[in-house]
Amino acid sequence: MTSIQEYPIQATGFWVFGFLSVVVAVLKLTVAGYWSWWRVMLPSLAFLGHNPVYLLVAVASKIGWMVINLRNCPIKQQFS
Repeated sequence: MTSIQEYPIQATGFWVFGFLSVVVAVLKLTVAGYWSWWRVMLPSLAFLGHNPVYLLVAVASKIGWMVINLRNCPIKQQFS
């Protein structure tokens, strides 16, 4: 048994967005004080918001395909 995982969790995106958020926060506090905090947090919100949107689209498309398949089901047409 090896100590190396076969499929390790890749956190590169998390670190990139975290670093970008820190850079933008430092810029707001030092140079661009007129920026609003939503603009500073936008990289983090984009990273965190991607997963729920991705899952929502996947579930909606699955439900759509199920509805289309139920409408065209030959067993249902046979009994109607």
